[in-house]
Amino acid sequence: MSIKRFFANADNTITNAFASNLTTRGTGSNMGSSDILEVFSIYGQGSTTSVEKARAMVQFDVSKIKAARDAGTIAQSGSVSFMLRLFNAEHGQTLPKNCTLAVLPISQSWSEGSGLDMEEYADLDVSNWIFASDTKVADITDVKFVSTTPANYDGKYFILQVVDDNKTAARYNFWFDDDGAGTAPSQDGTEVEVQINQANANTVKRFAREVKVAVDALVSTNLSASISEEDTGDSTGATVRLTNTAVGGTSGSFTPTVHDDSNVFTLTRVQRGGKVRWTSQGGDFHEVGYTAGKNLPHYKFDLVDGTEDVLVNVTALVEEWIAAESTVDPDRENYGVMVKLSGSFEDGTRQKSYYTKKFFARGTEFFFKRPCIEARFDDHIGDDRENFYKSSSLATGPENLNQLYMYNYTRRGLTNMPVLKTDPNGADQSTGEALLKVRLYPELKSTARPITLPLGGGVGQNNREWANGYLSETGIYSASIAYTGSATKIYDVWSDQSDNELFTGSAIYIKEHKPLPFNNADEEYVVSLSNLKPYYRTKDKPSLRLNIRKKDYQPNIYTVASNKIQSEVLYNVYYRAYRVIDEQEVISYGSGSIPHTKMSYDSSGSYFKVDMSLFEPGYMYAIEISTDSYGQNIVNKSEFKFRVE
Repeated sequence: MSIKRFFANADNTITNAFASNLTTRGTGSNMGSSDILEVFSIYGQGSTTSVEKARAMVQFDVSKIKAARDAGTIAQSGSVSFMLRLFNAEHGQTLPKNCTLAVLPISQSWSEGSGLDMEEYADLDVSNWIFASDTKVADITDVKFVSTTPANYDGKYFILQVVDDNKTAARYNFWFDDDGAGTAPSQDGTEVEVQINQANANTVKRFAREVKVAVDALVSTNLSASISEEDTGDSTGATVRLTNTAVGGTSGSFTPTVHDDSNVFTLTRVQRGGKVRWTSQGGDFHEVGYTAGKNLPHYKFDLVDGTEDVLVNVTALVEEWIAAESTVDPDRENYGVMVKLSGSFEDGTRQKSYYTKKFFARGTEFFFKRPCIEARFDDHIGDDRENFYKSSSLATGPENLNQLYMYNYTRRGLTNMPVLKTDPNGADQSTGEALLKVRLYPELKSTARPITLPLGGGVGQNNREWANGYLSETGIYSASIAYTGSATKIYDVWSDQSDNELFTGSAIYIKEHKPLPFNNADEEYVVSLSNLKPYYRTKDKPSLRLNIRKKDYQPNIYTVASNKIQSEVLYNVYYRAYRVIDEQEVISYGSGSIPHTKMSYDSSGSYFKVDMSLFEPGYMYAIEISTDSYGQNIVNKSEFKFRVE
C-alpha cells in the first residue's frame, strides 16, 4: 500500500470581518472548534473602501510523518509526494470564482482555541486575528554536544542564570561550554560574553537564536541580546552578548558557575504568562522566495468555480519540516499552513469581493473530508522472473532492464537475512546499500561459468559477471539486470558480497521483443480478485491477488484438465476504491509521475496491498481495476465489493 494519510491536529479560522452590526470587527473571535474553515475577502461593506478578510490555519504533527519514514512505512525523500488536501464544504452562499488561494507556512506557534461562532464572532478566544496564543509556556530543548567526552571541553560547563530585575527568581538557565581554553567567559559590570565553537553549526546557531529569543521575551528586565556569527575553517562559531541596559547595572545579573557532570546542553526558556501577539495582525507566515535549507516554500491554488477541493503538492515544505525535526532548526519549524486569498484577491485593490470559500475542518463528522497531508509513493514490486526479456533495439534502455527478486520467508513471515549483517535481526540493512551479488548461469553445473552482463541496472561495469542486489523492503531483495547472452534458459544464483551462496532460483526462460503483424491495441481482459473477502477490519492490510486473462481466451479441454490457467502478467495495472452508497472516492487512481496505486506482479500475476484503516467502518466499498495495455486504458466493468467493520 503506497498511500498514508496524516490528519490535522489543529485548525482555526481567524478574521477581521464585521459582525452583523457593521461596527464591531471579529478580530478577537476564535473558531477553533468549528467543523468548518472559511476563507474570504469582502470589499466595501462597512464603508466604500473597507476590506474584511478571513483566513484558515491548519497544522499537522510532522513528528508522526518522520516516525513513519524512520519505520520504513513511507518512502525516503525523492521517492514520495506529500499532498495537502482540503475538501470543499457546500453551502448556499456566493462563491469566490476565478481567483487564487495562497498556501503559506506559518512562522509562529499558535493555539487552536475553542470558539464556534462563525456568524456574529461572539466567541472570544485565541488564536485570533490579533493574538497567536493565550499563555506563554515553557519551551524546553535538549541538544547533545558533538563530543560526549567532557575532556574535549576542558571539563567545564557554565550555567548562566538570568534573573529578573528584582533578583528574586531565576528565569532562564543556559548550559554552555567555554571557549575551549578552560577560561571563564569575559565579564564586566555590564555584560557577559559566551563564545561557542562547535563543528555542528546547527547546534551553535540554535543556541544563539534561542538565547536571544529567550532574553527578548523578558519584557520587564533590562537585558538585551545580540549575536555575531563567524565561520573559521571547518568550525562555525557564534558569540552571544547579553547586555544589562539598566543605568548602574552590575554583574550580579549574570552568574557563571561551573558544572562538571553532564555532557547534555539544556536550554529552558520560561516565558511570562499572557497573550502572545502576531507580529503582523492576521498571522505570521513565510512569503519570501524559497531557498532549500534556509526558508520555507509557499504555494498557490486556483479556484475556477469556487467548488474545488484543494490538492497541492507540498513535498518541499514537508521535507523541510522533517529536516527541521532532525536538525532542530527553528527557522524551518512546523507551525502549519495559512490558507488565504492571494495578494490582490484579498487586499481590496481589485475593488471586488471574493465570498466565501469553505472547507471541512478536522472536527467534521465526514470521515473522508478531514484536512490531511497524503503521502503518495510507488512501492510496487515488478518481478520479471516469468517475463525476462533479452535486450533489444526495439525497446528503450529502461525497458531492457529485468527485475529479479528473492523473498526470505521464515516462521515470522518476511524477514531480513541476518547473515547479511552483524546485527542478528538484520535491522541495520539499508535499501541503498549493495548487500548481495546475483549471477546468471546457463546451467547448474560445478563447471559452469557465470554469464557476463552489460552495464546497466545493478551492473556497474561492462562485462561484469554479477549484479548488485539490494533490500527492497523487509525480507525482499532485488536486482536489476540487462541480458544480452545467447542462452534461452538461465538460472539466478544469489550470494552475499563475500560470495557465500544463499539462494538459487528456478529456471528462467528468455523472451524476445518482436514486432507484431497486427494491431492489438484493443485487447480486452477479464479480471477477477481471487482472494477478496466479504468483510475486513480496519486493522487489516490484505494483499489482494488478481487473475487476468484475455477476454477471448478459449482453452481446449486438455489444457483445462491438465494445466492450471496462468494469469496474464501486465506491467501497468492500477486500482481505485470508492464507497458504494455514494461513490465517495477513498483511493484515486495513481498513475502519474509517482504511481502510488500501481500493482505489483510476480510469476503468479498482479497483486496489491490495501490498508483498511483508510476506510470508514460500517460501509460497503468497491474496487475498480484499470489496465494500461499497449497505451490504451481499459477499465474493468466488474465491481469487487467488500465491507469494512
